[in-house]
Amino acid sequence: MRKSDWRELARNKYRPDHIELLFIAEAPPANDSRRFFYFVPVDIGDTLFLEMMKVLYPKKAKFVEYDGNGKPGFNAKQVRNRKAEFLEKFKRDGFYLIDAVDEPMPKNAKTKKMKEEKIRRALPALRDKLSALCGDRDVPVILIGAPVHKVCAADLRKGKVRVLNEDMIDTPAQGGQKHFRSKLRRALRLHEIQTSDSCS
Repeated sequence: MRKSDWRELARNKYRPDHIELLFIAEAPPANDSRRFFYFVPVDIGDTLFLEMMKVLYPKKAKFVEYDGNGKPGFNAKQVRNRKAEFLEKFKRDGFYLIDAVDEPMPKNAKTKKMKEEKIRRALPALRDKLSALCGDRDVPVILIGAPVHKVCAADLRKGKVRVLNEDMIDTPAQGGQKHFRSKLRRALRLHEIQTSDSCS
């Protein structure tokens, strides 16, 4: 079975019956990484999953934004070990994550421009995917990563998709974690999107 088939099987396992909020990231990690947002277990990395859980489920993840005065209680290994549990919670809340591009970015796609071109070529397939997932329902969307926002935001809005974030939300890698958390939190708060963690 191809790696892309494994990814779709894993993703579909956690697909909600009714999607309440759709996240669109850039592309899956490289095939040789053994990582993916919906793969269980993952024992290294998994930054997008970990940072997303810190924002959506800080109580369950025991995460407090570090202000320099106290020691954070977050333990990445413990959260990874309970990944299936967190993904079930993500699913129950009606959250779902897809990628703008189905296959990993080529190793030579190192610049934003190259990534943007790849995403631009994938736009028709992404529109079809949104239509299949959401139908006529007005499902809000959050775009993750500068290339995804730059290429997709205006195009999807033109097609009447409700993109929530006016500004790009950083990809949570290579030092962008804090910006990712701050911007995602702001978008959720601005649009009054609650999670089961914030309601408990």
